[in-house]
This record gives sequence, structure tokens and C-alpha cells, in this order.
Amino acid sequence: MQALPFHVTSEALNYIRNCSRPRPGMQASICFAYDAEEYDEAGHLTAKFAGEFLSIGYHYKSTVRQWPRLVFGGRRVAIHPRHLDRLRRKMLTLRKLDLDPDSVPHVFPEILVTA
Repeated sequence: MQALPFHVTSEALNYIRNCSRPRPGMQASICFAYDAEEYDEAGHLTAKFAGEFLSIGYHYKSTVRQWPRLVFGGRRVAIHPRHLDRLRRKMLTLRKLDLDPDSVPHVFPEILVTA
């Protein structure tokens, strides 16, 4: 496991910890993604974010076996080597999504970004 080659705000650290709980046979991972939208059960747009962000998801352990592992507050998270290089010397922080004020609850009211 590697030391973090970037900075993380305390809010972003808590977000990563909450989104990377252990799952059998799976490995939490971080990947870059673009543009996010959230819809309610009726198909109405409730939240959106335009631009690049970091997504926290899960891959089969065999898929990410060769990826570097980082520790965020005690949680091991895999990251693709190219994505790790893009994060060097940056700050991970949270940004609020553009939310529809009439629609609740929002599944992801914040999103992980670099600053």
C-alpha cells in the first residue's frame, strides 16, 4: 500500500470512508468519471453535476489485483495507476451538486472532485 500522493480534506476523507465499506469478493476503487445526474423513481432529474469528478465503486478483486492500494482512514481503496498519476499534488474535496429544491431525498448531495 502506498502513502497518499495528494491531499484530502476531512470531509472528503469521511465521504470516501462511507462509500468504500468492505464487500465480499469486491474491492473498493476510485476512478475518474464525467457528468453525473440523479433521477427520482418517476424519472425526474433531482440533481446534476457537469464536469470531471471521482467515482467510488467496486470491482472484482481479480480485476484490480495489479492496481495500487491507498488507505483512507483505515479503508483500502484501489485506484488505476493512470488515475493515481493524475491526482498527484492535488486536493480531493467535496462539491455540492446542483439540487432540485423540491425533490428529496437526494442520494448523493455531494460529489468528490479535485481542487
